[in-house]
Amino acid sequence: MERYGPYRCLKPLGAGGMGAVYLAEHESTGARYALKVLAGALDPEDELRFAREAQAMAAAGGHPNVARVHTLDRQGARAYMVLELVEGGDLGELLAERAPLPPYEAVELVVGVARGVHHAHERGVLHRDLKPANVLLDGDGRPKVTDFGLAKLSGADTLTQSGEVLGTPVYMAPEQARGEVGSYDARTDVFGLGGVLFFLLTGRGPVEDADDPWAALSEGPAPSPAAINPLVPAGLDAIVRRALARDADKRYATAEVFCLASGGLSLALAVTLVLGTRALWPETVLGSILLGSSAECLIALGCALYAAIKGGTRKLLFVPGVLLTVVVSVFHLLVLALGMA
Repeated sequence: MERYGPYRCLKPLGAGGMGAVYLAEHESTGARYALKVLAGALDPEDELRFAREAQAMAAAGGHPNVARVHTLDRQGARAYMVLELVEGGDLGELLAERAPLPPYEAVELVVGVARGVHHAHERGVLHRDLKPANVLLDGDGRPKVTDFGLAKLSGADTLTQSGEVLGTPVYMAPEQARGEVGSYDARTDVFGLGGVLFFLLTGRGPVEDADDPWAALSEGPAPSPAAINPLVPAGLDAIVRRALARDADKRYATAEVFCLASGGLSLALAVTLVLGTRALWPETVLGSILLGSSAECLIALGCALYAAIKGGTRKLLFVPGVLLTVVVSVFHLLVLALGMA
């Protein structure tokens, strides 16, 4: 195997059009990393994009849901970067073994991804290529966003020309599919987050079965995961469809708001699991806690009371159940009051 500086390549981990990734070991410390090597005979723009990827990862680093970059260097004519080794595989591999995921688990994973994406946005980094293959899982099952090869760094000259389309069609926002470079913002990544959540809930991409994915990205209503997987609660279905809205103005404004909505619904789903069956506490109403009106929040409280009364031996859970519902409902009202929803 090859060597790059003080790093000895042990085995290949993957390969793509621009290069390959190896499991590498530092010769002095024995620490192991993922080493990404840029393929030879590429044009100068590819080298610039490779360097931009390292810069974007460094800017977005320092968050538990973003993979770290350690160094960017070159050996002879070949550039390489040393990355944190994340050994749990990606979301695509996870779903190959157990698709689809239970709604609560899917939400928990995508909330972690959204936190990492929001952290990147706060530091001026737009990912632009969010998809299951670009989310790795560490040994504890924590998701980590990686592969910032198409990222846009605030203040840096864009490497994408108007009309040029880069990304993965199945998870690409409509404005990205149209090559509208000037319209890219946080909502572009919100679409990617919605696509990842759709995949976790159904085992397929949001336009994967379309005859023409490019047209499907821009035309018609946002796809419904509940139409494929009937176990997806209505509230969660609404969150996914809003994130996948064709019109960017109809999506969540930021990854943080998407995270808040999904995280709040995660609490609701948790309470549902504790208090009992779908019949005792309709998930449709719980899903509306972060999506609907004040009246719907009050309806959710009424459902909590109904669940406690009908729950028999579960009556002891009434107080904590209602309290948690109150917290989530008040949280929703605050989000609405602040104009973030």
